[in-house]
Amino acid sequence: MAWLELKPLFERNAGTLNWYCLDFWSAELKLSVRDLKREIAHMIALRPDAETFLAAIKQAGKRVIMITNAHRDSLSLKMERIELAPYFERLISSHDYGFPKENQQFWDALHADTAFDPARSLFIDDTLPILRSAGRFGVAHLLAVSQPNSQKAPKDTEEFAAVEDYRELIKGL
Repeated sequence: MAWLELKPLFERNAGTLNWYCLDFWSAELKLSVRDLKREIAHMIALRPDAETFLAAIKQAGKRVIMITNAHRDSLSLKMERIELAPYFERLISSHDYGFPKENQQFWDALHADTAFDPARSLFIDDTLPILRSAGRFGVAHLLAVSQPNSQKAPKDTEEFAAVEDYRELIKGL
């Protein structure tokens, strides 16, 4: 019953900034999504090879920026659970720009804000529509995460090469 009621709301908001917005879902569902996220915060974990990868690319002098569709409160919770912030020059939420990563306006805003060079940038994401959006913008090096959730089976990354072990990416740095 609940699924039938929520499905149209999910369909209307998939791929929009609302989809990622804790304020939106809290208002729509009339409950504190922040509190619910805190209750399951123990499930937030770092991939075993991610910290090695981040340390290596930072040490190699690469510019490292995290861009996420996560609401600032979700991002803060993640950073409380896993200490990744020191590896990044910046942590940017799509909420900062008012557009999700699926939208070309996000990439325009990111480019204006950071002056990144799309032809020389590597972008890794676990969502195929987001990778396609980055590709349309001109990001030259795109990698999909084949198993974003360690509790689930790997997924088909379709036209994108996939990363399974981030240590493979740092060979030759």
